[in-house]
Order: sequence, then C-alpha cells, then structure tokens
Amino acid sequence: MTLPKKRRRLLFLLLLLMALPVLWRVGRLLSYSPVRTNSFLWGAYHVHTAFSDGRADLKGLAQAARRNGLSFVLLTDHGSPNRESSTVNRVISGVTVL
Repeated sequence: MTLPKKRRRLLFLLLLLMALPVLWRVGRLLSYSPVRTNSFLWGAYHVHTAFSDGRADLKGLAQAARRNGLSFVLLTDHGSPNRESSTVNRVISGVTVL
C-alpha cells in the first residue's frame, strides 16, 4: 500500500522536524572546544614517545602540543624505568616536557 504523495511529504517534513534537535546536538558535540583562559594550564598527562611505543620524538611531540594550544606534556613511556624519558625535564618549542 502506497501513501498519497501529499501524505509522504507531510511525513517526511515531520520526521525532519523531529531529527533537527538531534542533528543540532551532534553538531555542537563535534565542534566542541574548551574555553581557553589564563586560569588553567592546558596539557597532556599521559603521552608515549618513540622512547617506548609512541611514534613521535620529543621535538615532534612538543611541536604538536604547541599547535594544539598545550603548555605542558607529561611523559609516561613504558619501561622499568624508562631512563630516557624519565630524565626529560625541559622546555621544547615553548612546551614544558616532563
């Protein structure tokens, strides 16, 4: 049984109106960006480098952090202990790497 053309249009518009709030919320979630203020330090606190199973070296990691507005990175490379990364304590490309 096929619905008349007028009813199909009405049903389509009704479904579209019902879907708009959901689509609006999804769009807001996808475009979320935290408000940046001087009241907080922005950083990453669990990062692996090429010293263990990560891909980036320290310079590449610091540059990526800076591009993303971070001011510090805490290294958590695997090892017992990972002597290379556990001794890092410096500023690279304006980002504090610990």
